[in-house]
Amino acid sequence: MAAGRDELNRINVFPVPDGDTGTNMCLTLRAVAGALRDLGDGRASLPLPDVAETMAQASVRGARGNSGMMLSQFLIGFRDGIGQRLRADARQLAAAIGLGFERLQASLDEPMEGTRPLRRQDGPAARSICASS
Repeated sequence: MAAGRDELNRINVFPVPDGDTGTNMCLTLRAVAGALRDLGDGRASLPLPDVAETMAQASVRGARGNSGMMLSQFLIGFRDGIGQRLRADARQLAAAIGLGFERLQASLDEPMEGTRPLRRQDGPAARSICASS
């Protein structure tokens, strides 16, 4: 993310060219990465629900700007989709990703076509691709 930060800052011009989308996303993801580092000692695998919960909570606490808020909403939905599963196969992972996008879409007051992260008509196709992998 950090490597693409300047490019995201440059290309994101809607609704205003504020030049900080990449920076805000990078800072939010840094908060998530830091929380994940603090979660375990790096030697043992961690339970999937703990990882998903940590990602969601860290993104809420560390959200910067609209892009950070949007990422946090996605991760809350993803966490809800994972639930208490200790393992997730491709279909379950695709379903959790789908719930993440649904949570994100529901968090937007007035989403405009072309600005949404995943258009409604693309959702089933994207989930199908993930599920068949």
